[in-house]
Amino acid sequence: MERRYPRIRFQKRLDELKKDVDEMGQATIKSYQDAVSSFVNYDKELVKKVIQANKDIHLMNYDLEHKAMSVIASEQPVAGDLRFIEASLKVGSHLKRIAGLAANITEVARHIKNEEIPV
Repeated sequence: MERRYPRIRFQKRLDELKKDVDEMGQATIKSYQDAVSSFVNYDKELVKKVIQANKDIHLMNYDLEHKAMSVIASEQPVAGDLRFIEASLKVGSHLKRIAGLAANITEVARHIKNEEIPV
């Protein structure tokens, strides 16, 4: 049973990475939806929410990168597990970028809030 414990711990750490990427993805989707909503119907509170979400998602990505590097350093994964960790890092990076773009949309919305947006 002792021999299996490290593998169980390793699988738990991979599951945590997957959960973190999923949470980050859900937060990014919500942020993007809110950004588009604030662009169409300007809402000052929604703009603040999207900008804060951008900061939160950047922190989530930072934590994801550190967890992934920790798994690589301590567990020395190979093959599929290593590819999964690499994909998690790439997805996290893209989600961080999308959240930044959502914040940019809200900044534009702030500047054009008094303009009529064509349907």
